[in-house]
Amino acid sequence: MNISVPDDLARQVRERKLPVSQICQEALRYALSGRRVTKHEEDPAAAPEWLSIGSPEGGGTHLRIARRGNRWVVDGVYVHGPDLTASIMQRVPVSHVELVMNLGAMTDLEGLKTVVKMFGFGYPVSPDFPGLTLADLAKQAEGAPREFRMIETGADRPKLTRPDGTDPDGFYARVAVAYVEYAPQTRAPAVAIASEAEVPVATARSWVREARRRGKLPAGRKGKAG
Repeated sequence: MNISVPDDLARQVRERKLPVSQICQEALRYALSGRRVTKHEEDPAAAPEWLSIGSPEGGGTHLRIARRGNRWVVDGVYVHGPDLTASIMQRVPVSHVELVMNLGAMTDLEGLKTVVKMFGFGYPVSPDFPGLTLADLAKQAEGAPREFRMIETGADRPKLTRPDGTDPDGFYARVAVAYVEYAPQTRAPAVAIASEAEVPVATARSWVREARRRGKLPAGRKGKAG
């Protein structure tokens, strides 16, 4: 049996090294079963995907990213390695991944993958198809970046200062970048932003609120410190 697909789709499949035969077999079984197609299946953009990080050493961390309403959430985690400890498990960057994935209110996986590739960090992402195995995820972690880091550090970007009013949108985009940098380091990123910009904490918090309002940061979640 042969199948025909558009050249662009064929190129994407080859780049991601998807198991075409396995995916086709699953799709055919579903069609033959007459089972009702779910929302995720009829809308591939809403289907969950696994993002992989190449740590801990000799293993990997995999986060299942799915759409829930108007947000991306991590709803599954798989960590493997030769010597897992409680400390390693505590470092799984669930909150940081969710924060970055919701930047700019991305609504589909193409936008999501664009965010994943920001600043040249190539985190492998694969669809959560029914035949996916733990061995497939383990292989995906091989050669992946060992740290979830989507932005340049404070030493590599211009210092955040009070806005001069000439480019409000650009300013709040820079506030968002600073927030995402500090979020995995502290439970109060606004305090770190205030220290960097040499402004009162209340001012930094107002910047963060405005960045959220403009869609530069996702909406805050109840119980999370700002």
